[in-house]
Amino acid sequence: MTDAQVTYLEYSPAAALVLQASAAVNGVHRSVVIRAGREVDRYVRASGAPIPDLRAVVHWLPFDPHLRLLAASPSEISSLISNAAGLDLPSSAGASLRLLSYVPGRRATFTLDSCVVKTYGTSREFRLATAALELLGDGAELPTPRALAALPAYRMTVQERAAGMPADRRDAIGMTGAARHVIDRLHSSSLAARVHRDPSTQLRSARSAVRTLAAVLPDEAPRALRVLQRLGDTAPRRLPLVPSHGDFSVDQLLVTPDGGLTVTDVDNACRAPAALDVASFAANVMSGRPGDQDHSEALLEGLLVHGPALPGIRWYYAAMLLRRCDRPFRRLKKGWPEKSTTILEHAERVCATLR
Repeated sequence: MTDAQVTYLEYSPAAALVLQASAAVNGVHRSVVIRAGREVDRYVRASGAPIPDLRAVVHWLPFDPHLRLLAASPSEISSLISNAAGLDLPSSAGASLRLLSYVPGRRATFTLDSCVVKTYGTSREFRLATAALELLGDGAELPTPRALAALPAYRMTVQERAAGMPADRRDAIGMTGAARHVIDRLHSSSLAARVHRDPSTQLRSARSAVRTLAAVLPDEAPRALRVLQRLGDTAPRRLPLVPSHGDFSVDQLLVTPDGGLTVTDVDNACRAPAALDVASFAANVMSGRPGDQDHSEALLEGLLVHGPALPGIRWYYAAMLLRRCDRPFRRLKKGWPEKSTTILEHAERVCATLR
């Protein structure tokens, strides 16, 4: 085995570790997922190869015990969609399948010719995704690819494949006007999302990130806990909830051939304070790299210039920053301790301005 590289890491202290790595094995590129911890269930342990000394289990991709479609051929997925949804897809010989993204045990996204196919690791995630597509999949209130089908037996959704180029983070400031227009249109709609997310949701996410950071960078634990406490003490109350994207960021956008924007993923659609989506857009460029702080603040300022005032915006911005403080570790980025500390420091500075 040569050139081993970690491509994904998820860690919950004292509970679970999920690690995806790739390497050349006997000259062939392979990917593997290693799981350990008390949250690994019996089915997962029984379906993989054990590492007894670590009490861990290994699965060689494309097999994933929770995502059986990951190992399916293009013709198999094409036939499933054609038979179950009545869509006229290319013949099995002409089907072209490409994996866009994969989160071990949770979800995988493919392109299949003119479609985008997503499959989910749990029934709950599938139900949330289908509810979001029922809400937004017609593209009326948010420019998003049209929903085509949902196959519960395979926890699979199918959408149209949108034309366009992925938005570039470096050009995000120039998109703030268009991005704010897109999200304000959704916020002003009368759609009734089933999921509600108030500030307590962001506090839980921030608390989870701080717990991980404290485990891997114990010297930063006191400061991270102080920032978390400050967030809890200043959390806004009784903010109105509006239809929201729930995870709005540059990474979710395509720039269409006519210069417009398409939002590619609506799985987290909810009702939430309007500040959530705007703060999420600005905070998601903060990865601890040089210049990220200025870029993030400039994005936030640009978004706020192009729309009405948003109650609680600085609180939400601080919360969305803090929930990212463990991200460099979870992606094992080069220099992750310094990057995590940089994110924490910026969250601390924003929190100091809260009243």
